[in-house]
Amino acid sequence: MPVLRLLRFLLLPTALVAVLALLRYSAISLELAFHMGLGEGLMMAWVLLFVAGVPLLLLAGSAIGALDRRRRRRGIIPSLGVKIP
Repeated sequence: MPVLRLLRFLLLPTALVAVLALLRYSAISLELAFHMGLGEGLMMAWVLLFVAGVPLLLLAGSAIGALDRRRRRRGIIPSLGVKIP
């Protein structure tokens, strides 16, 4: 197994734990802000949109792009025994 692929497999559980912790802390801070008042809660929601939402969207976009590249790469190669014109 190539080293880069091994590092990706080792990074996956770490990234999953980090994402879950980020979501948990975001939910806790949002709940505390809404307990202080509607204005504070809305300001916290706006901040969390950029602090937590954008990094999660970037991770999701890169994962979807990697899956799409893998699917397209396998779709180009014909099966064994098929003549290429």
